[in-house]
Amino acid sequence: VGEAHLPTDPLAMAIARELSVNTTVMLDASANAGDEEELGLGIQGYYENRVFQPLWVSEQGLNPHGELLISAFEKAGDHALDPADYAPDRLRQLASAATGTEGLAELEVAISNTFVTYANHLTAGRVKPNEVNRSLNLFPKAPDPAVLLEFVDTSEDFAAAIEGLSPNTPNYDRLKTALADYRAKEAAGGFTAIPEGETLKPGMTDPRVQVLRTRLTEQDLFTPGNHSGDVYDGALVEAVKLFQERHGLEVDGVIGK
Repeated sequence: VGEAHLPTDPLAMAIARELSVNTTVMLDASANAGDEEELGLGIQGYYENRVFQPLWVSEQGLNPHGELLISAFEKAGDHALDPADYAPDRLRQLASAATGTEGLAELEVAISNTFVTYANHLTAGRVKPNEVNRSLNLFPKAPDPAVLLEFVDTSEDFAAAIEGLSPNTPNYDRLKTALADYRAKEAAGGFTAIPEGETLKPGMTDPRVQVLRTRLTEQDLFTPGNHSGDVYDGALVEAVKLFQERHGLEVDGVIGK
């Protein structure tokens, strides 16, 4: 730490000590944002520039920004992320146990490290696209940790700043809405199961057709009233083809192969 950035108050000094021994950003944060050492240096640099003053805590404990951020971690599922990846329960335990400067410093650094991971996942994705499909020449780059921390620190509306880290596009909003809808349906009992049987091809007659209509309606792929009877044809076949297209399957309307 340079002399110009030496902390003077007890909490700031404790944060400086904690950063010197705990620079570990959650491992998969490096997926789209440089290596772990670079991330740690970015966080260190941010705190040096603010003379190690806290962002998430005060001498009294977790501050409103810290509370809002942990709440955001708890709601990460709204963005199809796993809240457990950000350990909000552990952070709340640290907050409850933080009664002195050392405990508060540990909490401060833990929240910043977790925030960088969370922000990287929202801005650049949870995985590298070309590891899923080698033909995808996409290499998203997350912002520098210091930039992320400075962004939320200087935002007039902290909650809006956190929410604004995700892709703010109509398509993303529709995906979030669809995810919430499907989760609600799952909580209500899930989708109707289609009984096993022989491969169902367009033009065949089968008693499972009625169940198929119900299932496709539940998945918002079929409009009730557009098909009746036990013959698998017409609008029902088109609904199955739409299902196949959305799931990357061969679009032929054949079920059960």
